[in-house]
Amino acid sequence: MEKKGETDVRTDIEINAEGTLLRGWYYRPDSKTNDVPAVVMAHGLSAVKEMDLDRFAEQFAAAGLAVVVFDHRNFGASEGQPRQEIDPWAQVRDYRHAITWTQAQPEINPRRIGIWGSSYSGGEVLVVGAIDRRVKCVVCQVPLISGFQNIQRLVRADALAPLRTQFDYDRETRFGGGSPVMIPVVTANPTTPAALPTADAYKWFTQTAEHRAPTWRNEVTLRTVEMLTEFDAGSYIARISPTPLLMIIGASDHLVVADLAFSAFNAALEPKRLVILPGGHFAPYYGSFEQASHSARDWFVEHLTMERSKESMSKETDNKAVVGRWFTEFWGEHCNLAVVEDLAAPDMLMKYSLHPPRRGRDSIKAFMTDFRAAFPDLKFWGTADLIAEGDYVVGQWAGGGTHTGAAFSDFLGVGSLPAATGRKMHFTGTTVLRLQNGKIVEEIGLDDGVTALTQLGLLKAS
Repeated sequence: MEKKGETDVRTDIEINAEGTLLRGWYYRPDSKTNDVPAVVMAHGLSAVKEMDLDRFAEQFAAAGLAVVVFDHRNFGASEGQPRQEIDPWAQVRDYRHAITWTQAQPEINPRRIGIWGSSYSGGEVLVVGAIDRRVKCVVCQVPLISGFQNIQRLVRADALAPLRTQFDYDRETRFGGGSPVMIPVVTANPTTPAALPTADAYKWFTQTAEHRAPTWRNEVTLRTVEMLTEFDAGSYIARISPTPLLMIIGASDHLVVADLAFSAFNAALEPKRLVILPGGHFAPYYGSFEQASHSARDWFVEHLTMERSKESMSKETDNKAVVGRWFTEFWGEHCNLAVVEDLAAPDMLMKYSLHPPRRGRDSIKAFMTDFRAAFPDLKFWGTADLIAEGDYVVGQWAGGGTHTGAAFSDFLGVGSLPAATGRKMHFTGTTVLRLQNGKIVEEIGLDDGVTALTQLGLLKAS
C-alpha cells in the first residue's frame, strides 16, 4: 500500500528482526537528497500503530523527517509468539532492529536518527537512548519509569501477594505445556483485574479501537504484567546524555504516575527539556495533541535537522581542506604523486578540455608524470577562495608552464609538440570537484584551453 500526502509518501514495510517480521509504515519526505534525518517510533502497552501514531508521524513527516512506525512483535500486523505478550527487552531490541533498517534506506542520513515512544515504549526509548549511540535524539511521552513502583501504585497492597501467586501458577502452566493465562488490558470497572486498571485507560482504548483500530485486542498475557514489574527504565536515564532528551509528562497522570516521571527527569543529565501537558496519561491524544506533537517535532528538527546543518558545514570545511591540499600538492609547483593515493577515489574521473578524460589513480598519475616531463616548471594556483556546497567544491585558478622537456602529445585531437619547443602557456579556469567520504571522485575543469593551445602553436589565432 502506498499513501501519498502533500509532503510525504507512506508505504507498508517489513523489518526482519532476527527472523520475526515487524510490520509498519515508512513515511518518506518529498526529498531528492540522501541526507534525510529519520524518527523511529512504536506504541505503548498493547496498542497498535493505527491508534493515533499516524497523526504523530504525519506531523514529523511534514517537517521534513522520515518516519518509521511499527507494531511491536506479537501485536497488530507484526509476527511473533505468543500473541499479546510484551517482553520489554525484546521490544528494546526491536527498536534497535528498526534503527538498523532505517539506516539502510538510501535516502536516510544514518547519523541522524531519533526515537519516539509513549507510555511503556516511552520507557523503552529511555533504555535504547542510553545503550545505543546511533540514536541522536530521544522523545519520551508520558513514560513508564519503573514497572515495579508503578504496580505498587496501581494495585492495592493486599492484592500484590495473590498477584504473585497468579504469576507462579501461570509459569507452572506454561511449563506443563498449557496456554498462557490472559488478562484484560482494560475493564469498565477499575476494581476488576486488568493490566491498566484506570477509567481513562478504558475510555481511550475502547473508543480509539472502535474508531481507528478495530483489530486491537483487549487482552495480554499475565506474564506481560510480570515482566512489566521487572522493567526499570529509570535506572538508565542518567546514561542517555549527551544525547538530547525531551520528556513530555501529563501533569495529572495517574496511570504511569507523574511524580516518578518528574523525579526521573531531575536525574537525567543535560541536554534535556521538559514539557508538561495539562491533563493525564492520554492528554497527548485528546486535548493536548497539538502541544505534544509539536513539541516532539520541534525537538527532532532542532537536534536532527539543525545538527545535520552543522554536520554539513563540517563536511564542507573538510572537503575544502582536501581540495586545497590537492591543488597544492598535485597541481602546485612541486608535485607529490603520493597525494593521489591519499585523496583520490580509486575510480576518480579527471576531465579537462585540453586532454582526454582520465579514470583511476594510475591513469591520473601517468598523465601528471608525462605533463610535468614536458613542462618541468608547470604550476597552477588558486585565484579565489574555494566554494563548498554539499559534496561539491569549486575552485578558480590560473597557471601554466614552459615546454622545455619531452615531446608531448596528450592533447585532445589537436596535434602534438616535439621536444623542448620553448613555448609558453598561461591560462585560467574553474574546476568543479565532487567528493565522497573525504575522497575526490570527480574533477571537471571548465578552462580556457583554446588560449593555451593557441599559445603553444597548436591552434592558429583567429
